[in-house]
Amino acid sequence: MQATDEATRRDLDVLLVTGDEKEDWWWRYRSEFLGPRIELVAEYKARGGHQLYMMRPSDRLKRSLALPVSVRQGSVEDVERVSRESQRSVWSAVGVAALLDRLETEGREQADVIRAATDRGGTINREDVYAICGPLRGATACSTG
Repeated sequence: MQATDEATRRDLDVLLVTGDEKEDWWWRYRSEFLGPRIELVAEYKARGGHQLYMMRPSDRLKRSLALPVSVRQGSVEDVERVSRESQRSVWSAVGVAALLDRLETEGREQADVIRAATDRGGTINREDVYAICGPLRGATACSTG
């Protein structure tokens, strides 16, 4: 809203460079980010009469040759690496241990389900969840998705 208000005040289009990959912001084709969703473009146009453009930081850096700025190739690679890493959910050993301790303290079977999934390469089937939690608990409180 702040960008929209400021751009309207200045009578400008907006290029939003963001690493945020919210589903309701981006128009995508498969894994490619093509630009802002059509609804966002229409909303921006209705509010200020101008155009909204969006790019991810790595795309902005790759296209820097079109503008009078210089960008090191290493910067492009750094942004792409950070983007890839931020998309993965990485748990530290301390974080996992704290989660398991808390689940056990609360008397929840999810700790056993997590351990079993870990022993099986990261996944666990429904039957094994039921075997650990029991048929009634397995269907509700112990469900891990």
